[in-house]
Amino acid sequence: MTFFRIEHDVALKDRWYLTRPLAPDGSRNYDFWPLMSGNRIGEPEHPLRIDVREKGQPLAFTLAGFDVPVVEVGLAEAMQRVDSEAIQRVPASISSNSQGYEVLVVAREVECVDEARSKFTKWGTGDGRPDKVGQYRMFVHLAIDYSKVPKGSDIFRIAGWHVALVVSGRMRAAMEAKGCRGVVFQEL
Repeated sequence: MTFFRIEHDVALKDRWYLTRPLAPDGSRNYDFWPLMSGNRIGEPEHPLRIDVREKGQPLAFTLAGFDVPVVEVGLAEAMQRVDSEAIQRVPASISSNSQGYEVLVVAREVECVDEARSKFTKWGTGDGRPDKVGQYRMFVHLAIDYSKVPKGSDIFRIAGWHVALVVSGRMRAAMEAKGCRGVVFQEL
């Protein structure tokens, strides 16, 4: 099986860009990090609010601020059919009036970084973040060890580097069959 990291399709010139999820009142005090944790979250009382940061064509799949996945409902349904165990769909309202989108919470993390083939840095003692010392800080090149990915893991976050959103070839095919516009698939 082949795996791919999902990234923005920056070649699309007419695309929109979205903010990170906001509190229902529009303030930035919403703690969106649990959306990226690799775990399910509690159901919010209201749809998550996301604003358009840069106007353009709406996309089927957008990595909003801090790479939070925002997906058209039909695409989210297709993805959930491939891997229902790892996908939690959270209603979202874009610019307070756009319906038909959801935030995709990926509730699976896999410890599979192949450090020998990856190029990365880790937080050090002199970096001003003692809470992160020893954790991954940045990847220039991410490689994964396929043998460490459990069978049936069609979508997951990388343990220790939750920014990375990874899908299997099977998930990629399902996304492309639904006309997934807005992302590229980088083979890992």
